[in-house]
Amino acid sequence: RRVLFRSSGFYRPGAGLIGIVSSNVEVARFTGGGANIGVLEVTGQGSNNQVIVSKHFGQPNEFWFRRAQGTSAAPTIVNTNSVVGAIRSFAYDGANFQNVASISIETDATTGAGDMPGRIVFNTVTDGTTTLSERMRITNAGNVGINTTTPNSILTFNGGLQGKVRVD
Repeated sequence: RRVLFRSSGFYRPGAGLIGIVSSNVEVARFTGGGANIGVLEVTGQGSNNQVIVSKHFGQPNEFWFRRAQGTSAAPTIVNTNSVVGAIRSFAYDGANFQNVASISIETDATTGAGDMPGRIVFNTVTDGTTTLSERMRITNAGNVGINTTTPNSILTFNGGLQGKVRVD
């Protein structure tokens, strides 16, 4: 049974748990003990999107992104070409924090029950701008594209090559 003492702050949703609420909605939960140590779940208000940082006994640290369309009460399938999670970096330019680079994990192709094709997209910012530009993509087929968003072979690149290139 949850007991909230105020609409925002910390609370104890159960034994070994600490929750954080904002406007009576749980937005983060810390768990520990048992098979998990130091698990943090961050959930968007009213949504079914989570970021989970986890350390299990004998296993490596893990960083999970979970996403569903709809709400927590009624999740629906994730759309094609949806960003599931991203790692983004920003640097201060003396006035504002600006984009530097990002890695995003996205659905790639038609999604369905038991079928969740994915891609990884790498972005950087060109000197003199603050806009992220895609530089490399790994598709659900394992194709890698450099300076192209549509790789159609194991390695597709748009631009010149320097140095020695060996193809086996």
